[in-house]
Amino acid sequence: NLLALHCENFRPRFFAVSSIEQATVLSKTTLARPIMILGDRRWEEILFCVEEGYSFFVHRLDFVEKLSRLGEKKQEKISFQINIDTGMSRYGVSWRDANDFLSGVRIHSSLHIEGLMTHLAQSDELDKSFAGIQLERFQGVVQNAKHNKWIDNDCLVHGSNTGGYLDLPHAHFDAVRLGILPLGVYPSETCRRIEGIKPVMSLTSTLASTRNIEMGDHVGYGMHFTAKKKMKIGTIPLGYGQGYPRLRNQGFVLIRGKRAPIIGGNSMDASMVDLSRCGDCQTGDEVILLGSTAHDQISCRDLASWSNTVPYEIMLKLGKMHELQ
Repeated sequence: NLLALHCENFRPRFFAVSSIEQATVLSKTTLARPIMILGDRRWEEILFCVEEGYSFFVHRLDFVEKLSRLGEKKQEKISFQINIDTGMSRYGVSWRDANDFLSGVRIHSSLHIEGLMTHLAQSDELDKSFAGIQLERFQGVVQNAKHNKWIDNDCLVHGSNTGGYLDLPHAHFDAVRLGILPLGVYPSETCRRIEGIKPVMSLTSTLASTRNIEMGDHVGYGMHFTAKKKMKIGTIPLGYGQGYPRLRNQGFVLIRGKRAPIIGGNSMDASMVDLSRCGDCQTGDEVILLGSTAHDQISCRDLASWSNTVPYEIMLKLGKMHELQ
């Protein structure tokens, strides 16, 4: 909600979410912009979207028939959007079947196609050849729909995710769907950079305890770390139960401006670090797990690399824990 309230200053056409639950939470704010729920919906969810005024997607002709009857009964046009699957093979109507589907919708006077979209599978990689194929398929569907008057002039055409916005200006159409970029994180290392973009998310904790261990002592579940000498270690009261990645002798945190390597296997609510390089640190000292100092930083991409995942997953897990608190 905080991000949405900030984005409201830029007057977006829609706030896009992926579930009814997210839409319901977002609608409790004072936002004036409409909410778009991506993906496929069950019939009961579609009815809920109609009543609440959410923008939604329909990809089944039997739902089209039901919506047509509902519109006639309510004596009003019912608007919805259509996702054209151009090769993602996830949601939507295949570009091969798009002409039949669009013409099948247009015959119903009580229905209005509010938008056409597609989603790119390869927009944030160096090789964008498949993105080019997808866009060619999508543009063919859109041009044919306009030629046959299956869509009106006000139909919103959108095909770019964040990668497409950054690297494919010819794919911007009427609107772009920005996901990770407003949080200051790029979808890949290869995408175009924009001056002034900085991460908005950080994660800090404190040292809950420190201790000296002897050569041969083990650290953490599974005995993944064995001390090769006497050393000082610290425990951070945070683990994968709070959304931090599950790591095994990977990565580091920042304490007093120095890197403290993560040692052993962190647990649900605790992570251990080597304090050998951090000076005379004490219980209560600040620990930066995600963020920066004047001379060093830990990014979402670093956490993702250490845990063999993507920055999206890191941010979602940490964000969900913040919501619970």
